[in-house]
Amino acid sequence: MEMKSEEPRKLDLIRRFVPSCENVLDLAAGDGVYLPHLARKGKRVVALEISRDLCDVIKGRGFQPVMAHAWFLPFREDAFDCVWASEIIEHLPTLDTFGEMERVAKGNIVVTMPNPWSPHYERDPTHVLKYTLFSLAGFLRRRAGYSQWRYRMRGLGFYWIPGPGFFKRLTKYATYYLPWLSPTISITGRSTRGIPGGAGGKDAL
Repeated sequence: MEMKSEEPRKLDLIRRFVPSCENVLDLAAGDGVYLPHLARKGKRVVALEISRDLCDVIKGRGFQPVMAHAWFLPFREDAFDCVWASEIIEHLPTLDTFGEMERVAKGNIVVTMPNPWSPHYERDPTHVLKYTLFSLAGFLRRRAGYSQWRYRMRGLGFYWIPGPGFFKRLTKYATYYLPWLSPTISITGRSTRGIPGGAGGKDAL
């Protein structure tokens, strides 16, 4: 049973990129550590999780989980204003879940995943997705050409380095536009449906 840790840099992502809205999906919610924070953004938050034990933990937090796999989301099109997917994509064999997230999200997608060059990626045998940041950026640019979604990739810094808070913030700013230097990256997506000339692929890196 995998428990997620509450990280300040991811809370900052929620504050900045999850809009105030009606419906939010926490994709592969784990033990639900981010659900209370997502609930401050969305009036209704749905937690999707495949582990029965973790679903019980989510219920204990006061949220109702949906037990299903991230490959095939059991929701209608445009069911959510935003999808939050933290540390799940690297556990799947392909990037096909992006298509599912785009299908169920109206406007925003927020993803976090490890840099495959980081020691953290190598230490976890459940990280089965084979990718580099450059192949990932190419994938996101290609999706922008035909899926009406535009993505940005950013670095999240080194929150675990011992030292004063300002130093950790400095590493976040230093890697923000240089994601290949960060052990963890964020990917933020916005739908370009209804925006004239909105589809395009220059923003992946």
